[in-house]
Amino acid sequence: MLNSRATVSEFIFDSASTMAKGNFSMLYPTPDLQDVKDVHDFRVEIRRMRSVLGSCLSLLDPTWGKNYLDELRWVDEVISPVRNVQALLDRFSNYPDSIKIRNDQLSELLREDLRKCQMQLQLDLTLPTFQQFLSFLNFETKESIPCLHSNELVINYLERFNATAWRTLSKAAIKADDDQLHMVRIKAKKVKYLAEASIPVIGNSLKKHAKIASKMQRDLGYLQDSIMMTAVSNSPEVLEYEKKQRKQIKNDWRKFIKRNF
Repeated sequence: MLNSRATVSEFIFDSASTMAKGNFSMLYPTPDLQDVKDVHDFRVEIRRMRSVLGSCLSLLDPTWGKNYLDELRWVDEVISPVRNVQALLDRFSNYPDSIKIRNDQLSELLREDLRKCQMQLQLDLTLPTFQQFLSFLNFETKESIPCLHSNELVINYLERFNATAWRTLSKAAIKADDDQLHMVRIKAKKVKYLAEASIPVIGNSLKKHAKIASKMQRDLGYLQDSIMMTAVSNSPEVLEYEKKQRKQIKNDWRKFIKRNF
């Protein structure tokens, strides 16, 4: 259990190993991510690991750290299509009945896309590169992860990393125009995941930042889903509905920024 006396090596091991092993049940003995919820949960953990260890890259052996993040990025790209299509199906299911009834073909198209993405994912899970990734995650001891400043207290670094991530997010959120909101969401995820990982070490002072970043991530996620739906549909009803949704999301976003920044 991490606390304020945790060393660099203990924090890195917890972030890189514990989060990964929580997902191993769906990867062994035969990788199976046919359940879309499992795909979502796995992708969240992958992105959590990317955010935390990317923020702490200066504490890792440079070559190992780059290779590790490259592996996580590759797996993220492999599993994301399934979750992305499911997000659109979920969005469609929340449409007014009047739109759903007249646009059933869109629903069928998305379901077919989901089946294809699931088949491709299951195939990708059998590739040697994925098996290599699993081996890469199989950390048994702190010493199995090469990091720098191993025995120093990690709190001294985490306070600075969290402050930097929050300042970067704040500046981006205040200045962002509509075309930059997706990048703001990426920065919000970084703040959220790093803060959540750091709370056992630093304490509850980070909870406010984590809460704000979590709402930013969620709300801008709705906006991104709307943009994606517009890209796959040519239905005038759907396009008009999504246009109104995006307008409301952006109005709420501006109010949120004024209250919190």
